[in-house]
Amino acid sequence: MTDPTTPPAAPPTPAAGTTPADRLRDTLALVLVLAGAALVVMAYTGNSRLATQPIVLAKGQSAFSLWMHNYYLEFAGYGAIALGVLVGVVSYVVHARRVRRSQPRGAGQA
Repeated sequence: MTDPTTPPAAPPTPAAGTTPADRLRDTLALVLVLAGAALVVMAYTGNSRLATQPIVLAKGQSAFSLWMHNYYLEFAGYGAIALGVLVGVVSYVVHARRVRRSQPRGAGQA
């Protein structure tokens, strides 16, 4: 029987089981998403500049090659964003499994 004067134990917080590896994965996910967004913005501004400003080309270069460069840059940005989201989801799953494993069976059930 429990003592009525002692408060019940608080459930573990999600940050209680955070390891340096979790923080590294979260940082990697954030960096990938931000870098991908930066690539997409660079590609958008590059193509916008091609469409609205006079085009100055180097010898042997075409406007189409500049557009294709920005096109591939945009796809690389979307890929980095998708990879960052994937890393974030994997980090969440790994952390949730660790927290679930650390809780005793039947904890949190009424």
